[in-house]
This record gives sequence, structure tokens and C-alpha cells, in this order.
Amino acid sequence: MRLPRLTWALALCAGVTAGAADAETRLSPEEMRVAAQILLDTGEPGRTLELVDALLSRDPGDVQALILKSQALRDLERTDEAQAAARSAWRLAGEDRLRFGSAMVMAQALASDERRTAAQLWLRRAAEVAPDPGARAEAEEAFTYVRSRNPWVFDFHFSASPSSNVNNGSRRNSFWFYGFPVDLSGAARALSGYEATAGVTATYRLLPGEYSTTELRFSAMQKSVWLSSEAKRIAPGATGSDFAYSAIEAGIRHQIDPVQSPFGIGLGATFGHNWYGGEDLSDYLQLQAEFDRSIGRRDAVQLAFAAERNWRRDSTLQSSDEAKADFGWVRQLANRDRLQAEIGLARTWSRSVEMAHDAQSLRLGWTKAEPVQGIRLSAGVEFERRDYDRSRYAPGGRQDDRLSANLSMTFEQVDYMGFVPTLQVTAGETRSNVGLFDARDFGLSLGFESAF
Repeated sequence: MRLPRLTWALALCAGVTAGAADAETRLSPEEMRVAAQILLDTGEPGRTLELVDALLSRDPGDVQALILKSQALRDLERTDEAQAAARSAWRLAGEDRLRFGSAMVMAQALASDERRTAAQLWLRRAAEVAPDPGARAEAEEAFTYVRSRNPWVFDFHFSASPSSNVNNGSRRNSFWFYGFPVDLSGAARALSGYEATAGVTATYRLLPGEYSTTELRFSAMQKSVWLSSEAKRIAPGATGSDFAYSAIEAGIRHQIDPVQSPFGIGLGATFGHNWYGGEDLSDYLQLQAEFDRSIGRRDAVQLAFAAERNWRRDSTLQSSDEAKADFGWVRQLANRDRLQAEIGLARTWSRSVEMAHDAQSLRLGWTKAEPVQGIRLSAGVEFERRDYDRSRYAPGGRQDDRLSANLSMTFEQVDYMGFVPTLQVTAGETRSNVGLFDARDFGLSLGFESAF
């Protein structure tokens, strides 16, 4: 069947090359498009160009011809011209079907030119204008393929939220200090307001080994704070910028996953610098090691270790060393929901008595496998106890207990270019034998994440 169709297409092409005016008389535009598609599918991009150029000489706004031209030029490795043709098609396309085709061929031309990050953007555009679910799935599949070939991976994050405690202040107005009441300044009390956080992480994947991958990671984030009118009344001398936080990091991660083995090993190192209130806060170096193992088809366990050195820039007395160990377990239920449990132990050493402490934590989590009314759900609860052997505020040391919970919702049916909104509800309370450190917070955070 293929040979007669190719012969027919070649005959049409011969008619075009013999004389464009004759071809326009004898062939309809639709016949020429069909013939061009057959030639393209059978590996004849040069002859395809002859047909589409004839179509475009008849109608420079023929979007289908521009799409075919972009594909043919790409096959001829003329990627700059292929991108120009695709861009013209996108600009002239008046319906989703043609806009989808234009975006897809633009992504193909960019990927062939090794501009894979730009290709991913155009595939997101294609997904946005996809005329039907099948076309959307095609764009998502192509996005996944291009991303797997792209050494660079970019993750963007943005969230905005009201918060009852933007400064991590005390929920009390005063506390007892060795039997004497002490009033807290306004800035030391919990202040309500609004937070906006933006961040980006760039990951560069080095050439993988037979059983391993190595990645370089670079990230930056900024949290801005605005105080509510009530907070300004409580702390008239404070501004939101006093509680702003930002950080930059650079790191490396090496992952080992032996073939047909239930074990996995991850090793990493991160160096970072952060600022608080616009002033240098600290430099830090983190080392991480993770070991995970699958047990059967539904269970997995993970053991993670981390060590961190923190050089405080605002107060060298508060510089610290920290060691952490976490043991986690994940269970997949019969309905494919996931349950998670994690136990953590940590110790911090410092010359500052308000920094040196031991900590123990328990975290429980649940992730719903299937969306509920188009909303993906997950939830978690965590309890943490910190023991400070010594404290300036209590003769017997200090003990803090914190209980927190969160509920995360992802709205899959509200989609723009493959990004969907998320809503996170968080609540927490800290109770301490030193009233200064009693705290309570509640927040709603609206953000966005990639759907594919």
C-alpha cells in the first residue's frame, strides 16, 4: 500500500516542478498537502519542500504548509529555518488544532538544535492548546522524552500566604525569668502578616554511569514579608523587611541504583549562604547519605544521615555543628494510597546554650493515590521534642515540644501550560517550659507546580 501512495506523491511533485502555474491548475491545495505529508513520512524532505513552497507561493498564510515546511527543514538539518517556519505558523494559526501542530514542530526544531529547555516551553504551549485529550497526552509524552534528554532541569517555585506568625515570635506577652515577670517587646511577639516565597533550582545532570547518576545543583530563594495593621500596632518600629529571608546554594549529588537490586544509595554535599532581615546570617556546609531498600511490592525503608557545619555571620557564638539520622518506612495500601512514617534523631553542638540541644521527632504522612473531585490530597502530622541541657532562662535547662500538621491540595483541573495551583494549610504549636518560646502559627499557602 505504501509504494502506490509514494508513487502518486512523486507524480504530483513532478507536476509541480514541471511548472507551478500548471500545478495550481491541475492540483487542489488539499491534494498537495496530502502528497507533501506522504513524501515527508517516507523520508523525502527535499521533495516535500518543493510542494510546500508551491503551496506558500499560492497562499503565504497556509498554516498547514508552514508546519510541513518546518518538519521538512528540520529533517534537512536546517533548524534555524525550521524554527522560523514554525514561528510563522504559530503566529498565523487561528484554531487550536493548527496552534497545537505549530507548537509541536517548533519544539521538534528546537530539540534538534539541542535547545531542549526552550523545546520544553513550546511543548507546554502545545499542551495548553491541545484540541483533545489524545493530543494533550502526545505533548506530555514528548515533554517527558525531551526532559529525559536535557542535561538541565529547572524547577520554579512560587507561593503566597497569610500567616499568624511571620516572625516566629512568642504567643505570650510576657514570661517569667527566675521568678520575675518580663514583658516582651512587640517584635518578639508573634506578628501576623503575609509572606511570598519565590525560588528556582537548576540541576545539571552529568553523563550517567552504568549504574549511577551525578547531578550538580544550584538554587536561590527569596521570602518577602509584609506586616498586617495589627502587627504594626504591636511592633510600630518593625517592618516586614526585618523578617525577610533569602538563600543561595550549590551542591552535588551522586545516586547509585544497581540493576535488578532493591538497594539504592545517594550521596550529596551542599554549600550555602543565607540572609535574614537583609543582613548576612550564616554560611553552611551539609553532607548527606541515604540508603533505601524495597521490601516486596508494597513496602520500602530508608535510612538517611546528615551532618552540617553552620558558620554564623551575625554572631560567631551561635555557630554550630549538627548531626541527624532519620529512619523512614513507606507502605502502599491496596487502593494504592501511601502511608509514611519517619523517626528522626538529631544533636546540635554549639558554644551558645540556646543553640546546643538534642531533638527527637516522629512524622506520619498520607498521600491519596487518586484525585478526589479533581484534587490530589496529602496530609501529615509531626511531633518534635527538643532538650536544651542549659538555658539562660531556666536553671534546669529548656524543653520545647512542637506539634504541627499540614494538608496539601493540588487542583489538577485548573491547568495553564502544564502548571496547576496548590493550596497548603499548615498549623503548629510549640510549648516550652520557658514562656518566651511558646509559639503558635497558622498559615494558608497558595502556589503552583508542574503537572508533568
